[in-house]
Amino acid sequence: MLYVNDDMDELFRRAADNYPLKTDSAEWKKVSDHLPVNNLTTPDPTPDTKNRYWLLLLLLLIPIIWLSNNYLSTKKPVNTAQKLKNSSPITNAVTSADNALSATIEIGTISTSLKQHPSTVASTHHVLSIPSHTKSTITNPDVVVAETAPPAAISNDPKILIQTEEQSPATGKKDIDTKTVNPNITTENKQAPVKNVASEAAEKKSTKSSKNKQSHLYAGIMAGVDVSTVKLQNILNAGLQGGVLIGYNFNKRLSLESGLYFDKKYYYTDGKYFDSKTLYLQGSAKVVDVKGNCYMLEVPLNLKYNFVVDGKSQWFSILGFSSYFMKKQSYDYNIQYNNYQYQKYADYTTPSNTFFSVINLGVGYTNDLGKKIKLRIEPYVKVPIQKIGVGNLPITSAGINVGITKKF
Repeated sequence: MLYVNDDMDELFRRAADNYPLKTDSAEWKKVSDHLPVNNLTTPDPTPDTKNRYWLLLLLLLIPIIWLSNNYLSTKKPVNTAQKLKNSSPITNAVTSADNALSATIEIGTISTSLKQHPSTVASTHHVLSIPSHTKSTITNPDVVVAETAPPAAISNDPKILIQTEEQSPATGKKDIDTKTVNPNITTENKQAPVKNVASEAAEKKSTKSSKNKQSHLYAGIMAGVDVSTVKLQNILNAGLQGGVLIGYNFNKRLSLESGLYFDKKYYYTDGKYFDSKTLYLQGSAKVVDVKGNCYMLEVPLNLKYNFVVDGKSQWFSILGFSSYFMKKQSYDYNIQYNNYQYQKYADYTTPSNTFFSVINLGVGYTNDLGKKIKLRIEPYVKVPIQKIGVGNLPITSAGINVGITKKF
């Protein structure tokens, strides 16, 4: 062999130099069609994008620098009073000068209104008592600036002198009117009374709304036990009372109540209190005693007064009247005739009505169970002012009702 060398790279390099490839022949075209494309094609050199990125950043920085130079670094005009406030060591003097400058707006308005009436006003001049170094900030030709003492001598309560020259149309003489205005009275101070009026109106409205909230309608369900007696005699069985209550609360103290109750009463009486005109008795027969019961409807009309209001609980008193509408009566008579006693039983279903039969008296307690629900406990006494029933009996009742009311 011509070349004997273990260096294969050098061997292939020399072979390539001595035997170059002929890529223009037809055989090479056939061979290249069967070779992988990646092994034969040389990729294009990647463009150097790094320099392009830097160029793009520079182009973006140019408008940013221009904007910051024209807008961010632009100095805003500083008020002369602000310069004085930053430079002067005397805070009170600067504050007075600043108040005087703010008053020039009102003075300019006054001078404009005076110019609108040339027939009565010849000329108007306004003299401002402000420091001389603030003179350059006033541009109104109708305002005359009078130099005063340096800032150290300025009072804490600056004044503005308004000199008005008026010419009389008849005499032609000029009258000079000088007024002193305190610039510390700003528009905010003038609006203070309006705010007070608004607050007072709001308070009145809240008070009115609170009163409206206290005035409301309420209703409830009541039930309890009832004991009745005639002339404070023996008490038989306990009766029942139950029904619906409707009331209107005028304020936190006074209410008007009514309703509809169903009453079951038991009572006993001596025969001398029982009117026996409706009974058919023989000769000298008389009623010894009577045991009775009745079913009736009761319609009360009461005033309720809360004499103690303590948070969620209230103590109240009741005063009013009740009307009875009798539906059914049952009586067990013990009758004596010729030294002989016998019993007689009778039912009466004829309705009878008695208006304002009894006076209602009571003391009770309520406690809030929620925003609109209340627990109510009401002991009561009913004193008769009219006689009721077949025997025209004055029935006194007492008991206690317990129930729940709801506000509407």
